[in-house]
Amino acid sequence: MKRRRLLLVVFASLVMFTFSSQAQSLSGAEEAEGQSISEAAIPQTSFDALPGRVPYLGVPFQGLNTVPQIYPTDALLWDNGPYVTHPGGGSGGADASALQTALGMGTYGYGCQISAGNSVADDFTVTGTWTINAITFLGYQTNAGTATINDIRVQIYDGPPNAGGTVVWGNLTTNLFSAANFPNCYRVLDTDLTNTARKIYEIVAATPGLTLSAGTYWLEYQMGGSGSYTGPWTPPVTVLGSVGTGNALQYTTTGWAPVTDIGPQDFVFLIDGTSGSQPANDVGITAITSPVSGLNLGMEQVTVTVFNYGTNVQSNVPVYYMLDLGSPVYETVPGPVPSLGSVSYTFAAMVDLSAAGTYQVDVCTDMPGDENTANDCKMTTVTNIIMGNMVLLSPDRSGDRVSAFDPSTGVLLNAEFIPNGGFFSTPVEAILSHDGQSILISDQVLDVIQEFDLVGNFLGTFAPIGGQNPAIMDNIRGICLKPDGHLLVTVSGGTNDNSVVEFDTDGNYIGQFIAAGQTDPFDILYRPATNDYLVADIENPDHIKQFDANGNFVGIITSNVNFPEQLAIAANNNILAGCFSTPQGVHEYLPDGTLVGIYDVITGNRGAYELPDLTLLTTNSSGFHHIDRNNNLLGTIISGNYGYVNLIDLSGGAAALEVDLKVFLEGPYSGTTMGTSLNSLGFLPLAQPFNAAPWNYTGTEAVAAIPDVNIVDWLLIELRDAVDAASATSATMIAQQAVFVFNDGSVTAIDGTSNPTFNVTVANNLFVVVYHRNHLAVMSASPLAAAGNVYSWDYTTGAGQVYGGALGHTELVPGVWGMFGGDGNGDGQVGNTDKIDVWVMQAGAAGYLAGDFNMDGQVNNPDKVDVWAPNSGNGSQVP
Repeated sequence: MKRRRLLLVVFASLVMFTFSSQAQSLSGAEEAEGQSISEAAIPQTSFDALPGRVPYLGVPFQGLNTVPQIYPTDALLWDNGPYVTHPGGGSGGADASALQTALGMGTYGYGCQISAGNSVADDFTVTGTWTINAITFLGYQTNAGTATINDIRVQIYDGPPNAGGTVVWGNLTTNLFSAANFPNCYRVLDTDLTNTARKIYEIVAATPGLTLSAGTYWLEYQMGGSGSYTGPWTPPVTVLGSVGTGNALQYTTTGWAPVTDIGPQDFVFLIDGTSGSQPANDVGITAITSPVSGLNLGMEQVTVTVFNYGTNVQSNVPVYYMLDLGSPVYETVPGPVPSLGSVSYTFAAMVDLSAAGTYQVDVCTDMPGDENTANDCKMTTVTNIIMGNMVLLSPDRSGDRVSAFDPSTGVLLNAEFIPNGGFFSTPVEAILSHDGQSILISDQVLDVIQEFDLVGNFLGTFAPIGGQNPAIMDNIRGICLKPDGHLLVTVSGGTNDNSVVEFDTDGNYIGQFIAAGQTDPFDILYRPATNDYLVADIENPDHIKQFDANGNFVGIITSNVNFPEQLAIAANNNILAGCFSTPQGVHEYLPDGTLVGIYDVITGNRGAYELPDLTLLTTNSSGFHHIDRNNNLLGTIISGNYGYVNLIDLSGGAAALEVDLKVFLEGPYSGTTMGTSLNSLGFLPLAQPFNAAPWNYTGTEAVAAIPDVNIVDWLLIELRDAVDAASATSATMIAQQAVFVFNDGSVTAIDGTSNPTFNVTVANNLFVVVYHRNHLAVMSASPLAAAGNVYSWDYTTGAGQVYGGALGHTELVPGVWGMFGGDGNGDGQVGNTDKIDVWVMQAGAAGYLAGDFNMDGQVNNPDKVDVWAPNSGNGSQVP
């Protein structure tokens, strides 16, 4: 075993790798050794067709045969599904619950260890009134031949614990353990039915006094046992031929996540007690399936599940939703909704979630004569994350997810851009595919390259074709593309040990690009400027090595390095390396390998990336960090075990829409051009100023320095897609961007040279609104004409260029028009509040101030007399 692989195994508990069933991670799943979880052609059984998951109707529960009755009158109220796959097929004629590796599944059981803070949760539906006296779960500790689990903790929520549910009973501190019984069943592989390492036990929690009214609830539980064995683990509902059995959740150090093993899973439990009478008329909302949190939300559908708890069939059920507890929107569910049945209903009226932020959505039934209103309503929270086309992606190696970050600041955009869905087992690096249409992600333990679309949906295994193949790749890490689009993958095990292998654009294996024996590669980086490749070599002694365009060894760039992981190029073409071992830190080298500096405020480094402001991002086993070259920690952006960091373009390679605009501001206009006093005096901010009311724009536009002396100020431009100008209201907005306006009225992106660009599609006609801090907004009076992908508009040439005509802007000199000044509070009106609340409060001050209507850097009488007074009473005509 090579030195570096041994080191990784030694640190397995730190980085939470799972190499085999005997090295089980307390972070979640007990995995079967050597089982690929890459998705292939898998038979799928409908979840709705599975046994269980309904109130008990007399069908024996498959596997549990010693359920105790706390009271003589107890009955089985809920059966959450089977787990015996081979009755009598196990050791000595015992039953077997088989992990179906033939379907690509790879998880024996899921961690619910009290000691690790792990738990699992699943849902159930109460009809009538239930008095619950016992709940029976399944658990085991690997290689424990006797009952070792003696602690069970339970709490019940009125909704999903990850989506607004609140605890209505129980806690995770009280031990409810009553009994542990062996149901004569083992958890095994489908290839080893008689294995006895995982002896399943029924763990009974006594819950006398627990009463629930009709409704849908979620059950969370944890177990404790002997420290001599791994676990406790809880096996999932198991049905032969099916990879999907439910909607369960698991809580670990990274929070709640769906339980998946190729498909979504459920857990086995029984509810025992007595049931009161079922009402005749009782309906309620059991789930809100949309909207859900996501990126760049807009007008979204509200879809809910309506459940009938009563004995009577129901039709024409009144329902309503409220956004942030505002006015209810009423509609009617036509039905029929059968007794103990449900229907999905989508409101015709959509909800506007286009602004960034978190919303509360409440949905209720409102049926006359409902006998139990306690189950009428559900609530969910939905977050709209505004994310541009360019993002940074970094995999969380232990969380088995991929997070997205802002490419300008490193700020977290979406921790779950690709959530933990059973796709990974230690992902390392994410890059864009050769055609820009998908994302490729390397996985160090699964030894495959997984492919996702540009919004994070799983497409399949890209390479090797057919899935895991140690004859091609084993222990893989960094990846990169060649100029011809071929994929290069670093390999440190298997047949191609210590090489870099190559795949074509369809994922077909070509062979070794860098021959075995020249390096133990942890990353490979293509340098366009020199048409060569750098490889982070961790074979003792460690190097950064240079190879030519054909993969031939050129030389050693530097030996002043130890365990280099990600390699990256800085804006000045310097080399950055995240170094895991002493001297740890982000190392910086000149292109020839001369050491410039080591930034070690963060240690155990993996990722390295330079932001536009020349600060750095780096990752290690504790998180995603922001540092500077003065060795200061500027912040830990998110905790986790993060890998490499790369810039990804989510536009899909489409040509960007450009806008070519010209606009004048009245305040600084001097007869031919606008003054640039705010710029020359150093008052212009380096970050966009529209992040407060009334604009509430969340864009992250910022510059290290104002790029041109002729820049006057920032503007906010907004694209609207509508049939005509009158209907181009704020509801038709499709994009916004903060930009610069020059003294000649030209508008540029923040680089100071190029047109503002947007990756959007115009379905109708494009209208553009221009906002300024203290001038009245204007909108183009007509649709912008396009020449190719460039849309142009000049607001300055006449009264008719702005919607509202002469009421919408002012004639500065004959034939030249500009935006009205004097709107100090940005409310769209020039009035007394602008004078009293803004100008008066700032009079005599200097700086970047809203009361400086002529924008000369001073708030004084000319602002009031020359700009505000002539315009008082005017208002923006933007619809």
